[in-house]
Amino acid sequence: MPGLVKRFEREGLLGEGGLSMVWRARDTETGDVVALKTMKSNVATPDLVARMKREACVLASLEHPNCLRYHAHGLDARGLPYLATELLAGRDLRDSLVAPVPVRQALALMEQLLTALEHIHAKGVVHRDVKPENIVLIRGPNGSERVVLIDFGLALIEGSAVLADGHRTSLGLVMGTPGAMSPEQILAQPVDARADLYCAGTVFYQLLTACCPFPETSPEAILALQLRGEAVPLPPHVPPCLKRLVKRLMAPDPVLRPACAGEARRALRCVEDAVSPGRRATWIDLLGPRSPAGGALPARTLPRRDSSRRVPHSSSTKGTRRPSTLRMQRRASTPSARGSS
Repeated sequence: MPGLVKRFEREGLLGEGGLSMVWRARDTETGDVVALKTMKSNVATPDLVARMKREACVLASLEHPNCLRYHAHGLDARGLPYLATELLAGRDLRDSLVAPVPVRQALALMEQLLTALEHIHAKGVVHRDVKPENIVLIRGPNGSERVVLIDFGLALIEGSAVLADGHRTSLGLVMGTPGAMSPEQILAQPVDARADLYCAGTVFYQLLTACCPFPETSPEAILALQLRGEAVPLPPHVPPCLKRLVKRLMAPDPVLRPACAGEARRALRCVEDAVSPGRRATWIDLLGPRSPAGGALPARTLPRRDSSRRVPHSSSTKGTRRPSTLRMQRRASTPSARGSS
């Protein structure tokens, strides 16, 4: 397909799916090397064309180091949409998960993922397909890893009319990945940002175990376990406070999940404080019961005992007990005490 998109010179095929092809291409106007996504003509239904256009518009509205960077979009020589984005030099999380990730590293990666979700949710975007295959790890020169959230093909704008039924195709099939999509997506109910938090919880689980939380072979059995909230318990090496956070993120009822990505990120930081050596202990209120108003209870820090304020036991006070205020009040209210006045 020579000259499919005039502005871009294709240099090689990077990958191919059922709906589209991704090319390594060079922008002839800027010289940038990009990933160019083009749609296959044999699957170019009006619904899929609209979905790819929506993906381009969503990416164009985002600007965050943990989100795939938009470059350009338009129509190719066939009149079908194309989308050009940054070309990432990294591996997706699915390929990287050959063994459980250490707790501290998992917390650092999840911090970045929740930061990305906080950004897209602030723009009114719900990703709806957060899973290891759609998370790319970019290793920096100092060995650090940057999380990049990709593939906004199922993303929707919150408040749009398609949010309630947009994850079903014209054939009535649920759009998503069994074991990763939220229960409300499975049930074709309206979704909001909390659906992405459920998906983030399944990613967190897989970071800690390198396994799927719902170990069934058939998609139907996996979906049934999701609706019942019957994930395999996390292994003993995972701290209890972290288990509570993952369980809360993966709650089947969205009301029981954190209200937003920012709240989940604050809870994550409380866990970091609790599991980090040398840090002060914390009460993980963000992981526990919610306040009657529906918001999270504020995180509080356990007070440390100040040894400098202790009163030393002298010979005159050793062995004596100071009467409590309640005991003194009771003594003052006895008949003998009143009669002697």
